[in-house]
Amino acid sequence: MQVLTFPDVLLEEEKLGMAIPEARIQRIEEKVNPLPGQIDGVKGRLIGVAVVVSFLSAIVLGGGGYLTKEFIDQGKTLVKIQGDIDGIKQGLADVKQIAFAQRLSQVLKNPQNPQNIKETANILASAQRDKLHIDPAIVKETGDKFIATAPAQAASWGVVQQCLNYKSFLDPDFASSLGQLTFQCTNDYPIIVNLRTVKPSKGDKCDLSGTIMAAGGYVKGNEAARMQHLSDLKPGAGGPRWFVLDLKPDVLILDGLFLKNVVVRNSVVEYFGGPVSMQNVYFVNCIFNFKMSPPAIELSKTILATNAVAFSSKGV
Repeated sequence: MQVLTFPDVLLEEEKLGMAIPEARIQRIEEKVNPLPGQIDGVKGRLIGVAVVVSFLSAIVLGGGGYLTKEFIDQGKTLVKIQGDIDGIKQGLADVKQIAFAQRLSQVLKNPQNPQNIKETANILASAQRDKLHIDPAIVKETGDKFIATAPAQAASWGVVQQCLNYKSFLDPDFASSLGQLTFQCTNDYPIIVNLRTVKPSKGDKCDLSGTIMAAGGYVKGNEAARMQHLSDLKPGAGGPRWFVLDLKPDVLILDGLFLKNVVVRNSVVEYFGGPVSMQNVYFVNCIFNFKMSPPAIELSKTILATNAVAFSSKGV
């Protein structure tokens, strides 16, 4: 069996509540990054052994034989080792998570520095890819800092979009608390959604399963969800209590829309600074592409600050 030697740096950084210099953070990442792959390799071999043990157990018991205490103990040990490996992987993720948070705190001291802009984007992309959870307050502070520098440093706006993406990844899937989702809904007004249709490139694999679903049953007046053009509002109309949108591969364009009691998830969202009104709108695991403008800046601040978005703008 392969023996893993864990880096001394993990012991050195036992008290990670302290400020960690950038060089140390870099060293932690360099030594931690290869470990999950090594651990998975060991775990895979252990699972293989466990399968053999289970197979032999079935043969012995099926033939009327019995298992020795040593054989049973070996099986229990394998199970325990697998649990320990999972715990180690979680510990490594925790270390990396803390290192990312510490590094963000450092780069925010000079958000206009081009290297810090690039570094911040990489940190957020890596954290999202590895499903690491950085404190939302740190994400908000990061977004606010780069929003402030974006008018003078265009590259900062890309970091703002990355902050929105990561914040949306962190947000809980509110739709799961709404009960049964259905494709059948009764509404007293036309449902309007601005979509930009995206055709997959030749050879690309694309899930063409964009959907609009409803939840909460039919309700009247102000309790009903809304997806309407601002130029054609029907405030007294009834409809479902909630709409849940999964729009990939198409793109949701916010300009000109009135959205109320809507969950947008797993979707690409664009905004070009036009009129928009939103009440109680959730963005879950979305990708944002906002053109920098005063309304887009204010909307970005709102999304970073809360899960249930309430925002209104007359546009630029």
